[in-house]
Amino acid sequence: MATVREIYSALEALIPRELSAPWDNDGLMVCADGDAEVKTVLLALDATAAVCAEGAKYDLIVTHHPLLFRKLGEVTEDFFVSKKVIDLIRSRTAVMSFHTRFDAMDGGMNGILANKLGLTSVEKFGDAESPTLGRIGEIAPISADALSEKIKKTLGAPFVLCADTGKPIKKLPSAAATAETSSCPRKRRAPTRSSPVARDTTAPSTRSTRASPSSRRGITIPRRYLPNISKRSSKLITPKSPSRARRAAVR
Repeated sequence: MATVREIYSALEALIPRELSAPWDNDGLMVCADGDAEVKTVLLALDATAAVCAEGAKYDLIVTHHPLLFRKLGEVTEDFFVSKKVIDLIRSRTAVMSFHTRFDAMDGGMNGILANKLGLTSVEKFGDAESPTLGRIGEIAPISADALSEKIKKTLGAPFVLCADTGKPIKKLPSAAATAETSSCPRKRRAPTRSSPVARDTTAPSTRSTRASPSSRRGITIPRRYLPNISKRSSKLITPKSPSRARRAAVR
């Protein structure tokens, strides 16, 4: 029977730490005994309190988003994050997380999204810190509404928010790691939007495509993919403007 240490070593060989973004903190999160045998494994997106409680019945929990994103200032039961760590150690349940490295790896999250959406001529893109984190590819010309419906059905999403400029969409980015999640620090916000979002990728944000020091957590789409664009058509429709946001969903 494989041990926690052996399983982590095998997974790290497949999903190398070198692919992780510099700001990320994934890897082996909690491990009371690296030589403990693993017979049962629980897979989850986040190590929420409910997941950790259920995970007490398992030898190992593997998550996408890190259980510990920032350093713990205290390890007490009064703080909800450290309480999860304490409970996991008590139950001798190990936790390991593979976040941006899983997004960036060949065949990883962003590659899977690109394949599911039927993108062709797929290329890697990113910024100086994570040059291979995202994927961008071509798609047969399609309207924002039609693409929204396709994404909704393919991914089982309840709805899709999009900014429709009226132009057919020909290129589409796949960059799951740019999403704002509870697992990421709030001090630095990415200027880019999470994908898959059905929007005219031939209409970029008017912001610079170079990530500033305060926005290093996001990925910017290289401007070479976004030629000859009118700035007037690039305003993003956000949930803050519900009357303008177009939801391609049938609730």
